Amino acid sequence: MPPSIAALEARFDGLSWWLDFWTALLVLALVLECHSLLKAIRHGQWVLVRRNIAGVVVALAVGGELYVQFALSPVESQLRSETDTFLADTNARAEDARVRALGALGKVEELRRTNLELEQMILPRQLSNQTTPRLREALGRFAGTTLAIVSVGPTSAENMEPYEFAFSLSIVDMVGWHPKPVEVPFLVAGVTIWSPEAPSDKPAWSEPANLDDPRDKTWAAAEALRKYLKDLTGTDANHWPLITDPNGRIGHPAAAALQAAGVEMSDSLIVIDVGKRDLRREAIERSLAHAREP
Repeated sequence: MPPSIAALEARFDGLSWWLDFWTALLVLALVLECHSLLKAIRHGQWVLVRRNIAGVVVALAVGGELYVQFALSPVESQLRSETDTFLADTNARAEDARVRALGALGKVEELRRTNLELEQMILPRQLSNQTTPRLREALGRFAGTTLAIVSVGPTSAENMEPYEFAFSLSIVDMVGWHPKPVEVPFLVAGVTIWSPEAPSDKPAWSEPANLDDPRDKTWAAAEALRKYLKDLTGTDANHWPLITDPNGRIGHPAAAALQAAGVEMSDSLIVIDVGKRDLRREAIERSLAHAREP
């Protein structure tokens, strides 16, 4: 209960007590006034009785009022108590309803976000001319990079989405890259980016920052491509070092197809394997990401 209400109730109780006190005093005064009336009745002085009968009625009325006030006081106190209890219960139920409503809204928002993520997972991955400004911002400084795009041909309905996604990657020629499509009979699910490993004086998995070194620049270009695809299509691509085998061939599972397509190993070469979407992996990664959220 707010302090102001409690103070007003205490003030009300104090004034009620004083009202009862002054009413009782008034009744006492009227009783004393009626003493002469009683004496007149005993002596048969009826003229005096008729003259003071009004005082008797007033005494009875004020006495009745005093009795009702005393009887009403505990009822009023109980009513206030019951009202406070009812209001407290109502407020508690309202707060509980508010908490449950917020919880329901949170579940709705979580469900909506999950649905959006599921839609994102099944929507075709695609790059278009509308993304040119972002493409230029992300990859424009790595002009001259050769991008070998490895994919399975449109041999079946399930291969159409990754094939069309791979085909759309040729848009990198708009920022000075050199795309080279390469078709293979089979690819594992997911997207993998390969680029020449960093110089020997640097950790193989670090992100080089020296763009004057050709291999550092190509590695940085591959990282920029990986982040660009993640931001634009939600694709979580792996990034692995591309090495040369003892025979001088590209150390890649599709080395023969790359060689047949005229792709040669160089410090500016990036190979990207575009397989079917690994929906199971994406779902697990999204679930882990949600679990890490505060």
